Amino acid sequence: MRFDSAPGDASVENILELCEVLREGDLSREELYEAVDQSETLVRDNIRYGVGLGFLEESEEGVSATSRGIEASYNKDDSEELAEQFQTGFRDYRLYNIVLEELVDDGIAQKGEITKSDVLQVFRTSVGLEGSENTLGSAATTFINTLEAAGLGNYIVGRGGKETRVELDEEFEVLVEQIIEDDQAEEEASQQDVPEGDQGGVDFPNQATAESIKRQASEPGRSFQIRLELSGEEDPTKVEELIVGIRRGLAQEINIPDINPTSENSVEEIEDSQDNSEEETNSSEDQVEEKSEEEDDESSDSSLDTFIDSKSEPPTE
Repeated sequence: MRFDSAPGDASVENILELCEVLREGDLSREELYEAVDQSETLVRDNIRYGVGLGFLEESEEGVSATSRGIEASYNKDDSEELAEQFQTGFRDYRLYNIVLEELVDDGIAQKGEITKSDVLQVFRTSVGLEGSENTLGSAATTFINTLEAAGLGNYIVGRGGKETRVELDEEFEVLVEQIIEDDQAEEEASQQDVPEGDQGGVDFPNQATAESIKRQASEPGRSFQIRLELSGEEDPTKVEELIVGIRRGLAQEINIPDINPTSENSVEEIEDSQDNSEEETNSSEDQVEEKSEEEDDESSDSSLDTFIDSKSEPPTE
């Protein structure tokens, strides 16, 4: 999954300020610019940050705070209560929990801390974000700061040659397990929504359909008509090639294998039958060509040739 950007200049403090202002009612972006002591760039980034965490919603009517965001704004001085809202928001923020899973899968989180450069690398490689070192670096700092707000570790500003980082605690592993379980449940639910018989894009005919086709194709003396509608402007050579192709097709023995739509080997059965059909087609074509050279044209061939000649003559005025 690819994302266009991550909130770079957002912060926990700023999103809580927006939620507090929006407790009184919805506001447009322009009204928010006037209502808070933040630049327009900060407001835009914090709106995106808040929407991702489920703290804010934005529509044509404006920006509003959700119940989660309002509750978080009341708990800004209670770190334990606030951590619950941010943990829930972290689980709902698709970008953030993907980054978190990548950090765990790469073994980075096992060292007990996550640095700014760790997050920056995942942003660029696994998530595919583009931007300057400063822009993505700010987004990485916001991510680390959010981990602390969620009660998953201690945020430490880089000093003395050490990077800005978050030192993880036991709650981190609990959240990661919850995110992984959520993803697995979502994946299982999506697989259950796949229609029966849809196996990786291969459409298996049901047994009744296969038997019906096979029975109709094998009935002797079964007749049908093929009609060509021409305008008179077609290339006679192309028309003749088409008719020859139809003749060859009718001369072949149609062979449809028994297919079990629930069989794990259905794909192999179809591929084998296609290979055998191609070999039979080539053999049949050779036989038809030899037969056409040795025998006189039948009445049906003559009528088709007459049809071709009539269509190839220019229309009379």
